[in-house]
Amino acid sequence: DSQWCDMAGYEPGTSLYWTNAWDTNGVCPNDDSNYVLFFKFKIQKKKKNGTIKPILRFYVRNEENKNVANAKIVVTYTPDVGNVVERGCTSNRNGVCKVVPPFFSAQASSVSVKLISVVSSFGDINLDENIELDGCPLFSDACTEIPIIF
Repeated sequence: DSQWCDMAGYEPGTSLYWTNAWDTNGVCPNDDSNYVLFFKFKIQKKKKNGTIKPILRFYVRNEENKNVANAKIVVTYTPDVGNVVERGCTSNRNGVCKVVPPFFSAQASSVSVKLISVVSSFGDINLDENIELDGCPLFSDACTEIPIIF
């Protein structure tokens, strides 16, 4: 079997889902029954000398509400003042993944967070089943970005 068997990912906004990527000699079993989702999501705002750092904490679970370890999550932070920053994390054995950006300028009043990719050996991500933020599934096609007001 290939080392890439059972890998899966999603790139929001592109409608690109991929599963079971393999090299030319690899053979992967096909199991579409598993998916991952964000069970909980927290935003922590740290302040220092007028700057702010919005830390995101994802709680990654499967459809049976069990922890998903080693899920790789990449997001971008787009402040209303300043440059776009890309950051990522990998979920631990408890399914927790913490994305820590740099401090943003005191001139920024908000930042928009967008999910770039999720890669998990457990299965695809089902964004429509994600927890809801203001009545919309987190990072689904209906809610591709999360605004964070400082």
